[in-house]
Amino acid sequence: MRGADVVTVPDFQGSNPALFEARTLLFLGSWLENAGSSRDWPLHLACIGEPSESVRRLAERCDAIVSVHPPTADGKAPTRNKLRGFEVEPRTDRLLLLDVDVLFLGDPAPILELGECLAIAPAGNHRVREETWRQIYQAL
Repeated sequence: MRGADVVTVPDFQGSNPALFEARTLLFLGSWLENAGSSRDWPLHLACIGEPSESVRRLAERCDAIVSVHPPTADGKAPTRNKLRGFEVEPRTDRLLLLDVDVLFLGDPAPILELGECLAIAPAGNHRVREETWRQIYQAL
């Protein structure tokens, strides 16, 4: 299968589950409306704690695979919960791990043109150099 497993990790067990519910609904709604041909890609919600019924219903409409995971043991580093995204059972040979506050404004399929790559960005650092951002923007 050409494409990528798209994964996000909403935290429904942390200090603000209502915020993550809203973010997840926007993530899923934008996927449903704007993902274009990529809507055939496997979509995963690797939830920390149980998602709300509204999230489950919209996830079903998106054909998303919902899994529930415990939070990481290190409560001082809540961003480590994102590592739970690597626990999904992949259906492709690529993984696109996204923050839950991402909105799809178009089909993400052109990202495959970047080839085999790994990209990470620690919080608080410049995430993408301007010259690289221009290349990404042009490709997408």
